[in-house]
Amino acid sequence: IIYAEQTVDGQVHAAGGLALQTELHELGVSPIETGDAVITGAPGGLSHLYSYCIHTVPPFYSVHKHAEGWEDLLVKSWKSALDCAISVPLSNLREDKSMIDDDEDDAKLEDGHDDYDNVVRIAAPLLGAGARGAPAELALMKLTEAVSAWRRP
Repeated sequence: IIYAEQTVDGQVHAAGGLALQTELHELGVSPIETGDAVITGAPGGLSHLYSYCIHTVPPFYSVHKHAEGWEDLLVKSWKSALDCAISVPLSNLREDKSMIDDDEDDAKLEDGHDDYDNVVRIAAPLLGAGARGAPAELALMKLTEAVSAWRRP
């Protein structure tokens, strides 16, 4: 038995609390379909680290591994999440650069722009692995495939 508190999803919902539950409910997409994603704010205990929270539903490996489409659903989960990530205007993101090492502040790209212009950090678990049951190596292969194939809509 896996308890909600043992999963990334459970931890996010616990940290976001009632405000996150309310925001998800107000979106009217409950439950989120496997492979789809939605974006919410990052309320409660999430707000000091994140501006937004992207929710996606990867397939369960034990349920879908023999059914055609498990790999496609996992890739779709990643692509849906990436689509949500770029749907937020950069002007809405935090200006917080507190995690950037001060020694690197003067770094420049080849085109002369600051290395940290428009920095966007995305934190994500390895979708499909963990509580969803896929071997980490396979989940990582699907992540690589999804990111390589993803194009801005």
